[in-house]
Amino acid sequence: MDWMRMCRVLIGRRRLMAAVVGVLLSAGVALVLLLPNRYTATAAVLVDLNQSDPLAAMSGNAAAASPASVTGALSTQIDLLASSRVLLRALQSLRAAGDELADERELWLRSTGGQGDYDAWWVERLREDLVVKPTRESGVITLSVTVEDRAGAARAAKAVLQAYLDTVLELRVEPARQYSRFFEERAAALRHKLAEAQAQLADYQRRQGVVGTGERLDMENLRLLELSSQLTAQQAASVDSSEREAQARRQAGGADRMREVSTHPVIVGLAGQLAQQQARLGELGARLGDNHPLVIEAQAAVAQLRSRLESESARVAAGLGLASRVDEGRVAQLRQAVQAQRERVLRLKSGTDAAAVLEREVQAAQRAYDAVLAQGARAQLESQAHQAHVAVLQQPTVPARPSAPKVGTILAVVAFFALLLSAGAALFAEQRDARVRAAADIRETLRLPLLVSLPPLGSTKRAKSTRPPQAPTRSWRGTVPLPGLKA
Repeated sequence: MDWMRMCRVLIGRRRLMAAVVGVLLSAGVALVLLLPNRYTATAAVLVDLNQSDPLAAMSGNAAAASPASVTGALSTQIDLLASSRVLLRALQSLRAAGDELADERELWLRSTGGQGDYDAWWVERLREDLVVKPTRESGVITLSVTVEDRAGAARAAKAVLQAYLDTVLELRVEPARQYSRFFEERAAALRHKLAEAQAQLADYQRRQGVVGTGERLDMENLRLLELSSQLTAQQAASVDSSEREAQARRQAGGADRMREVSTHPVIVGLAGQLAQQQARLGELGARLGDNHPLVIEAQAAVAQLRSRLESESARVAAGLGLASRVDEGRVAQLRQAVQAQRERVLRLKSGTDAAAVLEREVQAAQRAYDAVLAQGARAQLESQAHQAHVAVLQQPTVPARPSAPKVGTILAVVAFFALLLSAGAALFAEQRDARVRAAADIRETLRLPLLVSLPPLGSTKRAKSTRPPQAPTRSWRGTVPLPGLKA
């Protein structure tokens, strides 16, 4: 069936189509009149997708949110808004206010027969009336509650919105409170540990006398260096005096030839006097003779000076041995002092190392205690927060007109399907009872040539023949039943 014949069929069956359309439109109007009016209250909230937390910013833990995390955070907020926890809190809020929406036990009994939990049934029913939608490419979420009561829609939307805000704040604050209690307990334990470490350090310093370990160790090391220098110098002096003593012993008969003896001031003075007396004795002996009393007196003076020189030389040489023994004793004393100082430095260094270990333990305990205190203070501040990362952009209000049923939409849909059904009914009727509605129907259906086309009754037009004049054929214009079909 081509389009032209289909149009002729639809025009020919217009009464049937009008009847079908009228019946369906009447049913649609009746449906609109029977459906109860439903009202929708809408609210909008803005979710801070970047989670701008001033505490995190102060601690340096703030980080930029990635697109994936932003999408995940928005989806989480949508699921939270439609969760049973939020809706149950809204039910409790409405019930506390005495709202009739929260008391539908009769409907619950009729629908469930008293089976199951009433609160869970109410939550599921409210979830069916709740629509949560995010705004494209933003952090705005809209929630809509649709019920049959104009004011009840606004009250239910407000209850859901407030329950959502309270739940978001609770989910933020409750973990912070738990962490705050944990940090308080941990801080108490670390405080006790820090006190024990400080007490151990103080007790060790008191028992070992380790106070100002760094400065004292430096002073003792400097003292050890000074004693070591003195010992080295004294050892050199002792070696020198020992050599002089050995030389004096080797030259026991010629002590005056020793440098230390010959350069001694007393020896130098006596040697000078002896030289003068010997020169005077030679002069007197040459002038007066050996038996002259002056010569004899001069000889006695020379002998006396020589005796004094020898005794003084012997005394100075003996003093060299005494100096050597004194130097050796001094070396022994310095060696003992150096050994004692070395032991003192080692003991002080050992005590310093132990004290340093205790000090590091104290410092580690102090750092751990300070870190826990900082985290505890942050958790304490966050647990006292009164604002969530959600801001209300639009409060739900009482709707002015119903949102359902949508009369225009319903009637348009009914009219569309009525036209489709009426067209289908017309084509079905034509299939059951086909009629000739044009000359083309004879040629297409009967596959016979058309001989004559008569004008309508009352028309002054002459009949038109579709064949040559030599083969006239009677024909008439009208509706002709097809073979095998009812006329």
